[in-house]
Amino acid sequence: TWIFVAGYLLVWAAAGVVVNSTDVTERKEGEERLRAAEERYRALVETAPVVTYVKEIRDGASATIYVSPQVKDVVGYTPEECTSTPDLWAKILHPEDKERVLAEDERTNETGEPFVMEYRKVARDGSVVWLCDEATLVRGDDGEPLYWLGVQMDISERKRAENRLAEAEERYRTLVEQIPAVTYIDRATDGPDEPLYVSPQIEGMLGYTPEEWLGQKLWPERLHPEDRERVLAADERFESGEDTHFGEEYRLFAKDGSVLWVREEAVAVRAQGGEPLLWQGLIFDINERKDAEERLRTLANAAFEGIVITHRGEILEVNEAYLKMLGYERSELIGKSVLEIVAPGHRKRVWHNILTGHEDPYEVVALKKDGTPIDVEISMKYFPAFLAGRELRVQRLRDRLDRAR
Repeated sequence: TWIFVAGYLLVWAAAGVVVNSTDVTERKEGEERLRAAEERYRALVETAPVVTYVKEIRDGASATIYVSPQVKDVVGYTPEECTSTPDLWAKILHPEDKERVLAEDERTNETGEPFVMEYRKVARDGSVVWLCDEATLVRGDDGEPLYWLGVQMDISERKRAENRLAEAEERYRTLVEQIPAVTYIDRATDGPDEPLYVSPQIEGMLGYTPEEWLGQKLWPERLHPEDRERVLAADERFESGEDTHFGEEYRLFAKDGSVLWVREEAVAVRAQGGEPLLWQGLIFDINERKDAEERLRTLANAAFEGIVITHRGEILEVNEAYLKMLGYERSELIGKSVLEIVAPGHRKRVWHNILTGHEDPYEVVALKKDGTPIDVEISMKYFPAFLAGRELRVQRLRDRLDRAR
């Protein structure tokens, strides 16, 4: 039990001492609780991963009266230096940030609004430290400003990471915006896709600015009517997951009304659970290739002999004389192997000549659609990277019977 004792000496007639005692246990316990609370709060403030500070309001300005010990780890100055050196806080502001920070400090002192800024300081060792500084003005019961209570967090590592990310994004953007194709990113949604990005090449290709292409969601409406159904069906299969990638050649209407052939390739970026997040793709201008293919097809159809154009044995194009000679429709041969129209006993020789680029005429037995054998003479011309980087071989088929006649 705590007791407060007071004694009074009596000096008049009957000398003596009067003792008065008061039980102050409750007051002392309150003081102990307050002291313990102060210790807990001080421990919290001085161990938290931030610098805590108090700035007293003096004549409309503020002066630092307390800084937590963490400040030494952040900028290399002790709390005593921070409170005893006038304007040390302002003196070590980074030159590029100083003007805007002091202006905001003055503004918030006048308005009483919270101070929230990210800026740099120059530490004692000369290194640059990024800080996130947030402070609130504490007022008395009468509304009079008393002091600023603030915290400063070292965000240097976050800023370095942001700078690395910005540099990587700039390198990626430079790459994307220089390649000879349109790059795009769409967000996958339950409804229509949400276009997020399209590279500037879209304007050179179709005449629309990226803003127009994204804002008006122009892709579906610019599809050529003859390609629309096929392309949208392929797009639906891709987005449903039925196809793992999207790869189609089709036509688009440019802003000026002209028609452009393009090749589009796209893949899905998926979350860990497998659900699609983004569609990323490239659109290539293949107009020149299509024009060349059309010219080649026209020339081939003008020939009286059978002409077949192949890539690694796959039939890409045939002329009318070839179809008439073997009895096929064009759609029945495109995409098939050229070996399918060769009699089994001659396929090994034909394949060897394709692989080696043999160009001299040679004789084999071909098969018509109904299985009838036909003696033909084959000669071949090799065109390295003739169309879109593909190694093409143009083969001429001549009916030996017609030749004998």
